[in-house]
Amino acid sequence: MKELENLYAFELKKIPFIERKTLIENENTLITGPAKSGKTFVLFNYILQNKKKKYLYIDLKDLRVDKFSLNAIEAFINANGISMLAIDNWDGVDYAQNLNIQKIYISKRYYPIKNFKHVRLNTLDFEEYMLFENNPSSLITHTFNNYMKFGTIPHITQSTPELKYLNIQNMLNEIFDSETKKEIFIFALKYIGYAFSLHQIFQLLKKRIKLSKDKFYIYINELIEESMIFLIPKFNQPNAPKKIYAYDFALRDGVTFEKKFTSIYENMILKELLKLEKEIFYFALIDFYIPDESLAIMAMPFASKDSIKNTLSQISLEIGIKKIEIITMGFEDDYSYNGIQVEIIPYWTWALKDEK
Repeated sequence: MKELENLYAFELKKIPFIERKTLIENENTLITGPAKSGKTFVLFNYILQNKKKKYLYIDLKDLRVDKFSLNAIEAFINANGISMLAIDNWDGVDYAQNLNIQKIYISKRYYPIKNFKHVRLNTLDFEEYMLFENNPSSLITHTFNNYMKFGTIPHITQSTPELKYLNIQNMLNEIFDSETKKEIFIFALKYIGYAFSLHQIFQLLKKRIKLSKDKFYIYINELIEESMIFLIPKFNQPNAPKKIYAYDFALRDGVTFEKKFTSIYENMILKELLKLEKEIFYFALIDFYIPDESLAIMAMPFASKDSIKNTLSQISLEIGIKKIEIITMGFEDDYSYNGIQVEIIPYWTWALKDEK
């Protein structure tokens, strides 16, 4: 039990923490979310707010931790009167299943476990980013530009422009154990907003790296399960190519010199839409379509009245659209078009609405 004693001796000190929308309550909790979304900091903040509880924190990626020592964890917890067990980088095993204590497990992917509340922690949305930037006197357009530049990963947002791409590259090298999986993710970053079939992605990657079909499907499914990439299908066409997006749009700057403003802008919009936890599709001339809401969303950062009128005239209305939101970078308006409500709204106003 010496190893467990060393882990138990760990005393958490005060950490800089900015409140997140997702928090832990007093119950067994499984926190999932993509790499570097802030899961560990949310856990540490909860521990510091509950200092009266005796806790044992274990990071299963800690090289000093021998999983064999965890066989004695229940006896150790009982002997020391521990009331909270926190396991980071959890592997799906309930190491204290026979104990009536609070358990908090953190993982990049979801594992089914009974009597646990499942909480998802994503990277920063626009509203949370404003808190991290902590510059209330800043113009909203300036905050928007910084958000687009630095993205949604908490520690990357604190980068200087000169070090941003190095911090991104260091992060990618840290979070991926497999070079192949990293290359697949880099491909996704480079081609944000493009439509591909999985077969096309495989064929393109195979020209660059040594890659078996089995490994490709394992890794790309892991990236999807870990919410690091999103493949958006075409509405009513399940076999059509899917549009590819990443969990953080600004990471692209760390892997390519090429600029793709419109694709990044689309990804920023998807980032907000994912909070709705609804099925999302794309369609001809429609960037995102949510059937449950009969809602179409179009990314038109530099829209004008004429360009919007021209685009609307080409949209098929047969899929049941009742409302169209056109997300711009300043222009705003609202009116009815062929019985459909059209709202033209700047990104920052749209992202801060209570309801999309």
